[in-house]
Amino acid sequence: MKKMGFSLFILMLLFITGCNEQQETKAGADYKPMISTESEIFGDTGNVENELSKEWKELGEVKQQVSQTEPMILGAAYISNTLPVGTKIFADEQQKDFIYAEYNNKYIEYEALESNR
Repeated sequence: MKKMGFSLFILMLLFITGCNEQQETKAGADYKPMISTESEIFGDTGNVENELSKEWKELGEVKQQVSQTEPMILGAAYISNTLPVGTKIFADEQQKDFIYAEYNNKYIEYEALESNR
């Protein structure tokens, strides 16, 4: 009888632990802020500038926002997992591994993470 009670206790403990793990997996973790293009993914470096030099030109704007809890996707237009649609993107021809996003009157730096160049 004691053995059966102990087995039942272990089964219940395993069930509860499994349920908790499923909830944690469902909640997921946020990916770092990213912007993607057709062939590249840029990640937020944590650097923010108040203004950009004249070499930095506007390239376009974010056309799609995706979930930050899902892997980043590549697309024909700028896609972000944190910035709203319409956020302006800037680049300098001499620094191809970096772009900036204008947000709240600041410029957030993003560095190329992946490239198909």
